[in-house]
Amino acid sequence: MPCLKRWLKKLFSADWTKYALVVAAAVAVDWLASTSAHMLEYFVRHGLRWNLYDPALLAGSLLLLWIIWQVWRHSRHHAGVAIHFAGEARVCPNLIFFLSPPYAGNPAQAEKDALLQAVQQARLDLLDPAWCPPFLRDSPWRMPLEAIAHHARLAKSAGSQLSRVYLIASPQTRHYAASFRRLVEEGLGQAGLVAPAPPAVNFDDFHEVSEAVDAIFRELENQADDRFLMDITGGSKICSAVAAALTFEQRRRLQYVHGNLGYRVAEYDLRYLAPEFLKPGA
Repeated sequence: MPCLKRWLKKLFSADWTKYALVVAAAVAVDWLASTSAHMLEYFVRHGLRWNLYDPALLAGSLLLLWIIWQVWRHSRHHAGVAIHFAGEARVCPNLIFFLSPPYAGNPAQAEKDALLQAVQQARLDLLDPAWCPPFLRDSPWRMPLEAIAHHARLAKSAGSQLSRVYLIASPQTRHYAASFRRLVEEGLGQAGLVAPAPPAVNFDDFHEVSEAVDAIFRELENQADDRFLMDITGGSKICSAVAAALTFEQRRRLQYVHGNLGYRVAEYDLRYLAPEFLKPGA
């Protein structure tokens, strides 16, 4: 029986079988349309009694029922993605971020210099809910700092603290990593919290981004406490797509900071549902 099941599964997954099913369905529909008047007349005269002695009617009916059953059966086995919204992000000791520049868009050089000077002079208290200074309110750095502050406060309330913050930077943002590291470590009073020397990755290259993210995943999953969250708020759209795809595996979760919802730190669990793993009713 298992061999027959595997054979049937292989048969109906082949391209030529799908083509044959489409042709058979078209023929059945054409046959049904061309004989509907005769069938209606037959049912009116003889009632709803199936003529088992009419080979054409019996074969066509069975073929149509078989096609309907196959379409229904295989329509329940398409691959898909299940997105589980877990609400506010739960405390997690290891956090991974794509590092964006501290400014949005491409402001004038004088504005950039003023912002960078303010960042270098800033002393934050990330455990204070009102930690954000005016010059960071519209900065792309606010989202990752809000996420780090969120997890640090949850960890403190549980009597612990964050273990590690990982950064993935582009060649254009790598030189901002030292300033970001100082804000985080001084803001939490945890020296050595942010992993040094973030890899410089081309944020427009799927392969490079994938390798950088996967390398950190492997490092974390070899540790005793392998709980981590991948943040997809920063970086490029390619970064978000790659990070989401690499968190399909179990126990890999991601978070997103919703700037238009009061900088709420939300957690998501994405699962890829391959056809071979789907069961009827799943």
